[in-house]
Amino acid sequence: MRKIVKRYSKNLIILRISSIVLILASLIFGIYVLNKSNLEVEKVSSENKNLKSDYIELKGSTLKIQDFVKNNTFSTENSDTIISFIPLKALIIPIVKSTPLNKKGYKNYDLYDFSLYLKLPESRKKEIKKVNYYFTHKYAFKLNSTNPEDNFRVKFEGWGCFTDIKISLFLVNSDSLIIHFNMCEELNW
Repeated sequence: MRKIVKRYSKNLIILRISSIVLILASLIFGIYVLNKSNLEVEKVSSENKNLKSDYIELKGSTLKIQDFVKNNTFSTENSDTIISFIPLKALIIPIVKSTPLNKKGYKNYDLYDFSLYLKLPESRKKEIKKVNYYFTHKYAFKLNSTNPEDNFRVKFEGWGCFTDIKISLFLVNSDSLIIHFNMCEELNW
């Protein structure tokens, strides 16, 4: 009888320990999921603040343009004045071009010559001092340009595309802008 009670007690202890471990694992997983959700909420909140800031800036620009158009006759001579009211960030369009090199690279992938530059009105280029392109990936690297005549172009050789290129613009007035660019989307890859 004692052996049965002992065996029953051992099984009961193992069952209780297993239950406690399972409960602790569930709590830890719940905390992990909650923290991950909080990070996502913070990210969305931050993006919302940026959107509000962009909205306010664009609304102010729109009012300036409306006022200018109301008080002036539109012509090509004053188009630069209208463009000057628009936030620089709203005018910049990142462009990427790829040219096959007809040779193989890493893991026998096709190699390409890539060219990345910014499309923006000529009259606004003088506001930019330097552009850094951060290629974020496990093979991360950074290229920069200070040449407005070449649209702040950078070139590199590679075998694939980057889904998030962080483009940092350093302005003459000491401000900076950040634009995120999906090279794969632009290339339809």
